[in-house]
This record gives sequence, C-alpha cells and structure tokens, in this order.
Amino acid sequence: MEIRHLFDSETSKQLARRYTTQAQLIRMSLVIGFVSVALTQTELAVNPLPRIIVKDGLLRNSLTNNRFTPRGFNFVRLNGTNGWHNTFEPGQYDPAAAETMLTNLESAGFNTTRVFVDPTVGPGSVANPADAFLSPAYMTNVHDYLQRSRDHGVYTVFAFSWLVSSDYYNNISNNTPPAFTGTASVEANSLYLNSGTVAAKAQWMADFADSINTFDPNLSSSVLTYQIENEATFKEDFGPFDQSSGTVTGPDNTVYDLSVASDRLALAKAGATYWANTTAQIVKTVDPDALVSTGLFTNRAVGRSGFGQPSSIGDPRFPLNPSTLLDTDLDFLDLHLYPSPSFTLQQDLDSIDWDQVKAKADQLGKPIMMGEYGSFKSQHPTINDAINTIDAHLDAVEAEGFEGSLLWTYDTDEQPSIWNAQESGGAIFDHLASRYSLLPGDIYRDGVLDEFDQFFFYLALDDPNEYRRLTGMNPDIHGDVDGNGVFNNDDLDDFLALFGGVLAASESASVPEPSTIVLLGVAIFGLGLLSRERA
Repeated sequence: MEIRHLFDSETSKQLARRYTTQAQLIRMSLVIGFVSVALTQTELAVNPLPRIIVKDGLLRNSLTNNRFTPRGFNFVRLNGTNGWHNTFEPGQYDPAAAETMLTNLESAGFNTTRVFVDPTVGPGSVANPADAFLSPAYMTNVHDYLQRSRDHGVYTVFAFSWLVSSDYYNNISNNTPPAFTGTASVEANSLYLNSGTVAAKAQWMADFADSINTFDPNLSSSVLTYQIENEATFKEDFGPFDQSSGTVTGPDNTVYDLSVASDRLALAKAGATYWANTTAQIVKTVDPDALVSTGLFTNRAVGRSGFGQPSSIGDPRFPLNPSTLLDTDLDFLDLHLYPSPSFTLQQDLDSIDWDQVKAKADQLGKPIMMGEYGSFKSQHPTINDAINTIDAHLDAVEAEGFEGSLLWTYDTDEQPSIWNAQESGGAIFDHLASRYSLLPGDIYRDGVLDEFDQFFFYLALDDPNEYRRLTGMNPDIHGDVDGNGVFNNDDLDDFLALFGGVLAASESASVPEPSTIVLLGVAIFGLGLLSRERA
C-alpha cells in the first residue's frame, strides 16, 4: 500500500496545516518521502517490533534509542499433577486466553510478559524422549504466542530451567568430556560445571531460538531476552559441594581444594563464568542480536546472610554470584525480590553484596531488572494489604536503579498462595496500570513524547491500518489523548499542545533537528527492501 497520498487529500492538507511551524512541516514531508519510496517499492509482510538492545547501562529501543523499561507480568500455567510449567503444552495452551491477556496488557500500557519453557520430557513438553529435535506441536504454540505478542506490541522473556532430557540432548551431554574431575555425583550442579551438560543446554536454547527465526525472522525481535535459568543456583547437597575434603579440577583447569572455603567459592565462580559464556556464545551463533540473561534470587531468600554462609532454614541452594555474572557475556541480569516480614529489602540486597554489584553493573553498562516480585497471602491477607506492600516494594526497588519489573503472576489461579493480578476483580492489575499509566500522546509507545509520535500521529489519522501494520499497535488505544474512547482530530489538537510544550522546553525548540525523524524513514525504507528480498 502506498502512502504517497498522505498530503494529497483535503483531510490530509487540513492535518498538515495543524503543524505549528514551517520547520515541522518540512521535517514531516521529508519523512513521508522516505516512507513513500519504501512502500511504493514493496509491501511489508509483517513489521517486526524494534529490537531491544543494551546501551549505556540501559535497555533501549534500537529504533528510537529511547529507554525501554519492562513492565508487565509472568504469564504462567501449571500442570495440576506435578506442578510444573505447561503454558505451551499441546492440548493445554489456550490461544484465546493468551489473546485476552495480551489485549489487556496493550490497553493498559504494559510491554512485557515472562513465560517458561517446559523442560520435562514426554507428550506435551518441548521434546519427547526420542525426538531428534524440538516438538513441532510445542513450538507451534510458542510461535503463535509470539505472533500475538508482537501484534500487541508486547515483548517476551523466555525462561529456561534445567535441561530437557530427550535422546538428542542427552547424547550431546554424554558425548562431551566432563569439564571437571573429582566426583561423578554432580546432579543439579552439572548444569554449571559439566561441559557436556552446559553444551546440551546451550544447544537446546539455540535450537529454540532458531525455530523462531526459521518460522518467521520478524518474530525474533519480539524476544526481549532468553534466560538461561529461571533462578540460577548451585546445591550444596550434591557433588562436588557436598564434599568437605579432596580436590576438584574446575572448568578453568584449576585445581580446587574442597576443604578450603575460598576454594569452594572460587569453583562456583569458575563454573558460573564457564556456563554463562558458553551458553551466551552458542545462542548468539543463531541470533547474534539476542539478549541473553539469567534469573537469580538472593542469599537471604534461602536463609543465608551472604555467600559461603550457612542457611538458617536448611535450604541447600545458594545462588550464583551476580558480580561474577556481570563479568561474563550475559547482557543483563534479572534479580527476583519478594517483600518479606522477616527481612528488609536492604538486608535482602546486602546478602548479595548489592553495593558492589550495582557499582560493577554501572561500570560495565549492564542493566538489572526485577523479573519476579509479588505478595504472599499468608503475609498480606487482604488485597489492600497486597497492593500497599507491592507499592512500597516497587518504590524501594526503583530507588535502587532496577530497570523494570514483572509481577508474579498475571492470573495463575493454580498457585493460590500468592496474589495474582486478576484476583479481586483485577485490583492489582488496575493499580499497576494506574502506577505505570500510558504517557498521553505517546502513540509510538516508547515512554517518550518526541518526533516519532509526531510522525505516527499523522499516519494513524490518515491511515490507521497502515499505522497498525507498521507498529503492531492500536491507534484507538495509543492515540486517544483525551481519553474519550475515540481517536480523532480532537486528539491531534491535544497532542500538538502537548508536543508543543515538549518542544518549548527543549533548547532546540526554535530549529528542530530533522536527523532523528529522517532515521525513522531510513529504517522503514530498509525494512521495505528487506521484505522485498525475502519475497
């Protein structure tokens, strides 16, 4: 479809006259020229979401360079038999429920969901025991979810846990020499210390990413990040950490003395580094632009005051050190923090040496987000208690510099011990929507009122279908500045008043620079050429 006619019709001329300065009209004409050339040459099949990148210590929209702050929910379905994740299980995945949830998120201005990839083996999982590859039926559901997410302008975090034990991945694990010697009883710790297990897990994730890219290359940019683990943790009740004597050769070929506390921590550091670097590198051979991360909890969450300290509640888990992981090829970290009456947020963060972690993250330019938080009913028995606790928790976490937050969960009634966003008539959902309400006039929906919104406002009024096709967003939601439920020229008047205020506050208001908006035209032109090459 051509949009060369944008300034031809009388309606469009009236819209053009609404520009407040000649410079704005010249700038818009220049962009329309770029877009017209692109779209007269080819029809864009499906417009991808802009890739999210890490730059200057922040998550950013790669097209606008504006800050991207993840806001949303963990979307979780659980198996009633074993309690494990089955969100995408064939026969259980519910496209209509996913569509309803994503529609609600888009309408309220949320931009991210976090979902789990089921590692269990058998019918309905990501791979059956004898599968040579991933389950086609499972991946079809993943593709469907990603398509719907993209269409609603919502990014997806894929959280992986453990290792899928199909014959194909077991062969990779078993045929790779172990990264360390000294004990065979590694179990859960082999995920980080055994090169075969690390290679198999990395290949699983790479195959998953490749399946998305093969199905539709335009879907890959809808993935915010691939998380290697939901919550990366060693266990001291399995080898080699269950031993208090002897030596182990780690994945870095260093010999560690298990009777020395500092050596045990150094072995954990070597394993974490090997695991993170190997996995990130293999995933990026399939998708070089992918962000690879991991989830973590704190030492305090398992009853530990710090690294190398005993658990006061007898929990054998101890998390990988975030300071160590910041020095690896991971792009950012996801730290899970739940408010608790047993300890303060500061005590929670102190258990992982937060001051050191934050200083290193700032130095290396790597963001840290909070991919899980929530309110337990045993601690906060009423919905008002839950909302007040969540609010105070978010205030404190955001003051620490976290880049976004995802509530646990959107609607997991299968887990009644914790408040979900849809309980009590959606009270938590509505409260969070109010807390993070859409910026009026932000029709491009990147959290900033700028020239991109100016361009897309005119496009949405002249051709709403083209706006939706290019952005994946609904103009009736994102363009409704006056909030009356109708997107029309009155909203344009309100937008221009808002945008004029932004320009007036800018040092360059008198002579706006066209370079940023020209880049938008160039980007869309590039998408057009890319689409033509793939046709």
